[in-house]
Amino acid sequence: MHLTTAEQRVLDALDRDSLVSDLVALMRVPSVTGTSAESELQHSMAAELGALDLEVDAWRIDVDEIRAHAQFPGDETDRTEAFGVVATMGDGIPALVLQGHVDVVPIGDPMRWEHDPWGAHIAGDLLHGRGACDMKAGVAINLAVARALRRSGVRLERAFAVHTVVSEEDGGLGAFATMLRGHRGDAAIITEPHERTDPNVVKVVGTPVAADRLRALYFTRATAPYGEGPLYHHIGLYAYRRAALERFVSLPPSPLELREKLEQLRALEAGMRIDVAVVDAVPL
Repeated sequence: MHLTTAEQRVLDALDRDSLVSDLVALMRVPSVTGTSAESELQHSMAAELGALDLEVDAWRIDVDEIRAHAQFPGDETDRTEAFGVVATMGDGIPALVLQGHVDVVPIGDPMRWEHDPWGAHIAGDLLHGRGACDMKAGVAINLAVARALRRSGVRLERAFAVHTVVSEEDGGLGAFATMLRGHRGDAAIITEPHERTDPNVVKVVGTPVAADRLRALYFTRATAPYGEGPLYHHIGLYAYRRAALERFVSLPPSPLELREKLEQLRALEAGMRIDVAVVDAVPL
């Protein structure tokens, strides 16, 4: 993929060591949903983003008012406080929002942990601890992107924002309160990598046949293909010729279809061809 000069400058400004240090610091705060440590981490994020000279809106959420709202998504704690943090670079409605939640679920039985769940233990290329994946790695990435944008000196055409929210693990109070406060964006990326391993998110494995098209080799609920590179989320909008549909419905369920519970595999196992269009967003 060809990168513009500005894109390369931002990538060059990413600091891997600072990213890891940020993640370690985030994980050593036991920010279980509804605890004071959750609030502590929001205050820290506001300070970190403010130090990058972003315009920071950090506010105390009126928990009682939010709970009384007709569209309140619900919660499962007896929290009495919550804080929202939004940091913006540029004026106007952000073209892109990076969002992440700072709260984590409890550790459960501490005896079942090989390492201190709040210790952010690093062994080789792996970091162990509560919240490493869900989703303090994503929060650290968002901070790293904001820092890289500042360090690169790249001037953005549109505003950019980072949101950190609370209460994701028990219903989404923090994100709901952020929306009610009026914070919006044209597009948002929630940097939580759960879709990679979520069996409800089907992935297509394919080989490129054009700049925006793949020839499907396999569909799976597993994380595939292995290694570095993009994973393609199968959206599931189909276009087909009548003859192909007639042939497909005449086929019996195939072994891989029954195993993966994916009807596309019936076609592939029968030697039928499936091409996949690569899109930037869900076309709905």
